[in-house]
Amino acid sequence: MKYAYFPGCSAESTARDLYLSTVAVTRALGIEFAEPEAWSCCGTTMAHQVDHDLSLSLAAANLLKVKDMGLDMAVSCASCYSRMKIANHEISMNPKKREIVAAALGRDYDGTVKVRHFVEIVIEDIGLDAFKKALTHSLGGLKVASYYGCLMVRPPEVAGLDDPENPVYLDRLINAMGGVGLDWPHKVECCGGSLTLTRSDLVVKLSESIIAMAKDSGAECLAVACPMCQINLDMRQDDIFKATGRRYDMPVIYISQLMGSCLGMSEDVLGLDKKGLKALRRHFYFAGSKFQVLHALGPGPDRSFDTDYKLLPEVRGFFKEALALRLEDDLRHAVEVAQVNENQPAMVPPGVHPAAELDGLAGSLCVELAAGVRPHRCLEHRHQ
Repeated sequence: MKYAYFPGCSAESTARDLYLSTVAVTRALGIEFAEPEAWSCCGTTMAHQVDHDLSLSLAAANLLKVKDMGLDMAVSCASCYSRMKIANHEISMNPKKREIVAAALGRDYDGTVKVRHFVEIVIEDIGLDAFKKALTHSLGGLKVASYYGCLMVRPPEVAGLDDPENPVYLDRLINAMGGVGLDWPHKVECCGGSLTLTRSDLVVKLSESIIAMAKDSGAECLAVACPMCQINLDMRQDDIFKATGRRYDMPVIYISQLMGSCLGMSEDVLGLDKKGLKALRRHFYFAGSKFQVLHALGPGPDRSFDTDYKLLPEVRGFFKEALALRLEDDLRHAVEVAQVNENQPAMVPPGVHPAAELDGLAGSLCVELAAGVRPHRCLEHRHQ
């Protein structure tokens, strides 16, 4: 199963983690990606706002390269996906646009290269049954709010991917991994996109509405497939706090990183060691040969194993970083939950009883761990 993979410009910069995790997951699933030689920018948001014909030509230049390869184009960036689909649509439907693009490129392109999103390929070509069989770990009931944003499913006559108002592709993957894909109303609300550079005040408001709704819906993390959405929803949380005084501490993770975690991949392979990640996000995904997310350790379908957990000294160092991102009432709530559940030994790793060391930093955060605050369950797992 081979595709021409268009990584997009952000793959070399702000979305390196999306690129790394996508390539790692596809390789594990037996999908072969071949990058078009000398691929170039697709035009994305900025180009089509300045010169629409130029944006079509930029996308078509890459589609022509893929046509010469005789393959379908695979894309993991929602913005690139949208630009390629729009170029195909307009060139195939509008003879005048086709002429303009041909004049710009010095070669005719007919708009026939099939453009596939990475998620679409996994669900429709690999299939959920085959995907589930490849999993080595489970999300263990993690409640995930899938966020599709604007560009994966709209405009519907162009994207043709899933339901434009209530898409479920990401949710189907999450459920297959043992998580809970939440039914919530802001799946396709706009986060502000590239307005983050010119109207950050609007982006802060739009992003907060999405994060707040996810939290109110019971989400323990947001799963995304768009680099711009990930930046706005993750990095703007500090700006939301400065503007409103409200702290959400909501992990925002690429769907490919969730998939890689359940395929047993390490932090560096999935791009989770990227500089600048929030402590929350790092804790949620500190996965490797020694450290594993508890939710990625639960028995998967038709699998069972005995486990022995203990808190690693190295993990305590990360707790110091996390404390700076925690509001006092969040920690107090964690302690209260832990005290309610303290008689449930399965919830409490050995040596980390909720009543112990509550005055100490590590102890306080261990309570949060024992209480079942899933984004921070960083434990060592040993198969018996």
